[in-house]
Amino acid sequence: MFFKLREKTFELVLRLMMLIILTGCGSTRIIISRIEPPKYPIKGGKILAVVDFKSPPEAPDAGERIASSFVSKLAPTKYYQLMERSRMDAIFMEHKFSQTDYVDESKAIEMGKMLNAHYLITGEVTGCSVEDQKMTEQKAETRITGYYHDYQGRLIPRFETFYVDVPVLVRSGTVAAAFRMINVETSEVIVGDRYQASFQKKAFGSGEIAALPSADDLLNRLMDEVTTNLAKIIAPHKVTDSRRLEKGKTPPCKNGVNLARNGLWDEAASSWERAIALRPDDPAPYNNLGVFSEVQGDYDRAIDYYEKALRIKPDNEIYMCSINEARRLKRLFSRKMLD
Repeated sequence: MFFKLREKTFELVLRLMMLIILTGCGSTRIIISRIEPPKYPIKGGKILAVVDFKSPPEAPDAGERIASSFVSKLAPTKYYQLMERSRMDAIFMEHKFSQTDYVDESKAIEMGKMLNAHYLITGEVTGCSVEDQKMTEQKAETRITGYYHDYQGRLIPRFETFYVDVPVLVRSGTVAAAFRMINVETSEVIVGDRYQASFQKKAFGSGEIAALPSADDLLNRLMDEVTTNLAKIIAPHKVTDSRRLEKGKTPPCKNGVNLARNGLWDEAASSWERAIALRPDDPAPYNNLGVFSEVQGDYDRAIDYYEKALRIKPDNEIYMCSINEARRLKRLFSRKMLD
């Protein structure tokens, strides 16, 4: 009786292990890059002008650098028609506007109308500094101070611990900026937000101190972080997420998964379409094409593919979750793209 029970238990565990192995082999989780909508509901396609931010006294060029960096982060999104800064400078020079006028709100609206812009961004750099704090700290060092012979006559080194003073440098940096986005036609501030980036690192000894980023490099890094996060507030941006691809029942479906894992999404999509032609009853290529559509930001098509997969396999929770997530992102985009 005992051995029969052990035999049945072993058989059950073996079946469970085989099920886990087969299920795991049938799908793979992949990291994808998809489009996330902006934080605020602003319709794209409009003309946007970004003027120089107000600079703090300790960094007189910070406002211009932040504005230029902001434009460089918005440009790849192609969400707005960005005015070239050289053209803006020419118009301002023609109308005898000075740099100090850039942050005055009433003047900013006037400038926006002068530029024929729908939106105008202005702001202020509220912090921009790098500080070094020098000190010395004691560091333990172990040295050989002599030798002795053990009972077998072998020469053994004698170690002692010493505490020595080493130079220490603590480098800290901060960049903070606040911006306002103005609807030029209504004179309304439609978005106002801020972001702060900070850095601090302690370096021991001349080698580590030399490896620290220079003050200018550090400010550039922090400004880049600030403007990257400010751009996410008003424009769509890429985020990483994970989705499950299925290997399916045909070689083209499996091949498509391998192509997608190497970033060859267009080739993968073609492979999954061939898989559907071979086995239209296989839900896997439909699911995978749904993931591909999400990568492209086409949530209507993603929902359509996920629903086709679910019709073939109605009890699949992964397909249900994928449909719900695609619908959520579609609603989010629809709501945020309104005027």
